[in-house]
Amino acid sequence: MNFVQDDFFYYLKVASNVASGNGSTFNGIVPTNGYHPLWMWALAGMIRIGHGIRFVPIFLGASIWLATMASYFLANSLLKKVNVESVVAASLAVYTAIYAMHVFNYGMEVIFTVPAMLGLILLLQQETWSSGGDKDWIYGVAIGLITTLMVLSRLDTVIFATLIAFGIVLQPALRAKIRLRLLIGVGLGVSPLAAYFLFNRFIFGIWLPVSGMAKQLRLDHGFTSPAWSSLFSKSPLQLLNVVPILVAIAALPWLWKVLRPSERAVYPATLLFAFVYLAILSWLSDWQLWGWYFYMLRPALVVALVLLLRAPWLKRLTESPWMLGVLVLVAIVDIHTVQLPQQQPEIVAAAREIQQFSLTHPGTYAMGDRSGAVGYLLDEPVIQTEGLMMDAPYLELIRKQLPLREVLKRYNVRYYVGSAKKPFTGCFNAKEPAQAGPHSSHLEADFCEAPVARWSFAGVQTMIFDLHPQHP
Repeated sequence: MNFVQDDFFYYLKVASNVASGNGSTFNGIVPTNGYHPLWMWALAGMIRIGHGIRFVPIFLGASIWLATMASYFLANSLLKKVNVESVVAASLAVYTAIYAMHVFNYGMEVIFTVPAMLGLILLLQQETWSSGGDKDWIYGVAIGLITTLMVLSRLDTVIFATLIAFGIVLQPALRAKIRLRLLIGVGLGVSPLAAYFLFNRFIFGIWLPVSGMAKQLRLDHGFTSPAWSSLFSKSPLQLLNVVPILVAIAALPWLWKVLRPSERAVYPATLLFAFVYLAILSWLSDWQLWGWYFYMLRPALVVALVLLLRAPWLKRLTESPWMLGVLVLVAIVDIHTVQLPQQQPEIVAAAREIQQFSLTHPGTYAMGDRSGAVGYLLDEPVIQTEGLMMDAPYLELIRKQLPLREVLKRYNVRYYVGSAKKPFTGCFNAKEPAQAGPHSSHLEADFCEAPVARWSFAGVQTMIFDLHPQHP
């Protein structure tokens, strides 16, 4: 359990319920769609086939390995289009694949997203899709299907697909070659995506996952900083990989003439997606972002390298023997210094203690931040007070900023679990969602009664408050 992020257990709990026929729910009380569907479906399928979770770690490891290898081969194919030395393309592809592997190791849905993005970029480089031939509809179906897989793996890639669509429309050479057969093929390919959104609307009453909507309960409008500061809080080595992307964006005007029409449509969209995405999030939300949210930098780095190698002087530089040696050495070192992201074993340690407590204290529990492993381990229902695994009516309670105790009473919560990251004396002030900033709605309450259980791991206090103590 220390291998993956706490958020992985939101997926695993829902997938376990789906696989066992209990429906799409985290707590058995509220139906929820608070997840990116493709990853949840894959986990549910694995649990169903294996009659339990015993094959999930194998599936997870295999998925990370396959995604890393797919990222390598796709990146290598894109880099070879620049006609650089094979060893140069392979070395840079290794580097970008390892960079992608850093986000795969979180165990989250982006394991599917990055290869799908690279696959779409590569597919759109095949100019045959705009040839106007009889097979246009087949290319259209292929484009639509890979777009569907990409979006279902990570729904915010709709922005990426939209940027590419705009890029295609703005290229006269491509726009003139778009035929009805191609559009019909694309329509067929994306039809499962349309079905997904309609299913959300009719089953859950909302078009989008509730987890994303829970992070957009703004009280006002305007740009906030957490999305951007989350990027700059990463390690210097991670930030170094953003530099080639920025350089490639700046070099686009000078390289524009040497790009083919399809490259003019796809490359700017890939490079700008991360920054458009962060700008949109900074307007809609004031939550911080976690490491896997920056998955889009991985395809952007590949495209940045492809673009920069179009510069004649840089291409000549990579052909020199000493530079070849450096690239190979960097690739080898990169492989042998791969480390897992910093996990938070204290979350699992606290979850195990809460599980033991629940064995002798039945009832409905409520917890916000750090509740993935808790919700997975407990047999008792857990109300996810941030709203990530709840439903639209619960989000409305947050939007109204009702007192937290009143909301917990509506769900018959017996035990509230709080996490204090700073020392406190007296009353514990709970704000849900704890990760939301001052521009968002909150549920708030003070818990001045003594907790019935308390643990401390890595400086974080975990407390359980009994909301309905039994009196003699």
